[in-house]
Amino acid sequence: FVILLHRFLEEVRTEKEFFSRENLQTGQIFPIAADPLGAPLSIDFRDRAGNEFITEAPARSRTLLAPGEAGFLEVRQGEKSLLQAAVHFADSREADFRDATSQTSGPDPKVAMLERNTTADFLAPLWLLLLGGVVISSWWFTGRRART
Repeated sequence: FVILLHRFLEEVRTEKEFFSRENLQTGQIFPIAADPLGAPLSIDFRDRAGNEFITEAPARSRTLLAPGEAGFLEVRQGEKSLLQAAVHFADSREADFRDATSQTSGPDPKVAMLERNTTADFLAPLWLLLLGGVVISSWWFTGRRART
């Protein structure tokens, strides 16, 4: 019940027009709640160099795609601002391409995963003996109480 209620409230929230501020990753798909009968959406993007790009999207758009480079994004419908967002490249470690090379190292990942997951547990016989001992001792002690 709680999950269904949460999903219902989330649906209502996405349908309602409101202003929000977000941190988006480059190329991220994000929802936008706009009046479908209103003016088209004006998307204003300013990159780190200060260049400004303005595009339009239909008002009935439910999702938009964040730009492919870092900067600042504003989505407006007429005079009403719907979203202000900072767009960033997600992982700074992935952004450093100075030492990037093309190579294949090691075995195929699928083969390595298959080998890792099919290796037998060396303690399996011990666990089986221990479990058998517990079952037999349980049977032994419960059987003796029933007879006396």
